[in-house]
Amino acid sequence: MEVDDDTHIEDNEDVEPTLRQFSNAINDPNRHDYAFEYLESGGNCLELLQTLELDSTIPPELVFDLVAHILLKISANYPQYQGPSYEACRYILNNYVTNINKMINLSSTSQERKSCLKLLTAMVTFSSDLAKDVLLHVNFHSTNIELLTKNTGEKDNVRDYFTRFLTAFLVDGNYPTLSTLLEKKGSSKVL
Repeated sequence: MEVDDDTHIEDNEDVEPTLRQFSNAINDPNRHDYAFEYLESGGNCLELLQTLELDSTIPPELVFDLVAHILLKISANYPQYQGPSYEACRYILNNYVTNINKMINLSSTSQERKSCLKLLTAMVTFSSDLAKDVLLHVNFHSTNIELLTKNTGEKDNVRDYFTRFLTAFLVDGNYPTLSTLLEKKGSSKVL
């Protein structure tokens, strides 16, 4: 993959460095809107997710961070890209739930948990249908909830990301989804 002018990804051997370069470009608030240019040039979230299938050495948290950022940009500014992005979210739920469940449990790093929660928050924000499906497919059992809500005292910790995740459900206010959230085991400890 290669990033032309930081906006379009093409096939080549240096996928991970290219993704890191793209991540730095779209996360820099003082730079041009490279996420929009990437979308305008035909890029999409599914293309980013498929890099994980092409190269198993790419850290999933890198791709999940990129997808989350792009989903949030689309939600806020670019509704014309919602269709393909919704399908990419369905793809995540159909193909990456096992990875997500591993990334939020005890054996993962805090960076993996943060990245995963950021992606899930973006998906919940993106669509109330996706929000309900996230609750139905992702394993938020009591051990995971205890881990995600643990106060470590550090700035920008996993607990903050989990709080944003829960807040995303409240902002949407979809009653059936909120009911599903409240019915989850262990949610009463959090709420």
